[in-house]
Order: sequence, then structure tokens, then C-alpha cells
Amino acid sequence: ITTNAGVFTHRNDNARTGQNLTETVLTLQNVNSSSFGKLASYAIDGIAHASPLYVAKVNVAGFGIRNVVYVATEHNGLYAFDADGRNATPLWYRSFIDPSAGITTVPDDDVMEFFDITPEIGILSSMSLIERYCW
Repeated sequence: ITTNAGVFTHRNDNARTGQNLTETVLTLQNVNSSSFGKLASYAIDGIAHASPLYVAKVNVAGFGIRNVVYVATEHNGLYAFDADGRNATPLWYRSFIDPSAGITTVPDDDVMEFFDITPEIGILSSMSLIERYCW
């Protein structure tokens, strides 16, 4: 029902306006409390400060073609979820923590971060990871 290939950057566009000037499906008539709302919620391994990214029509091994939401966490986790809420578990998950190689998250105290990024600092941005590990 959409020709939108996905949301590939924070707030939809390079200017970070939050606008989608090419929207063709969502209207005032079909976005209302009786026909529009949250499809699902999923547990993740840490706080997600990175913007979730949506990509339509991804061929996911073992699942086929799916609309996918990618989520990166401060616990260095990367998830792929079914954007249509068809699966209760992630389509796949990858942890980037490897203590034997010295790869861990950073405690917030180590960088004097006491406000919005706590208790650990890991993946703050999503696009570079998505590009590297998904395509």
C-alpha cells in the first residue's frame, strides 16, 4: 500500500525536518483512533537512542520478504523486527560485544554522562551499522 522504500535517515530527510513530502497513503481520514495505532512492541537489550530505521520489502533469510524495522541499542545490540508485527521475536539479532577482543560498552561515568545516556554508552547511530551488516 505504499511506494515509500523506507526511512533511511533521522527524521526522514537530510535537512532533518521530519516531513515526508511524498506521503501518499496516510490521510486525515485513515489516521484515526479506530484504524491507526501501535502494531507491536518488542523487548530489546538496552536503551535505543539511535533512530529506528524502516525498510520495505527486505528479503530476510528464513522469513522471505518482510517490511523491517532496524533498532540499535546502547548495549551494542542490533535488531531486525518485522515492521508489520507478524513475529513476536526479532527476525535476527547481532551483539557487537566481544570481551575477549576488548569490545564492550562504555560506562556513563567514564565520560561524565549523567543525564540521558545511562547506564552505558554503546551504539548511538544506526545507519552505518545497517549499511555494513544488512546490505
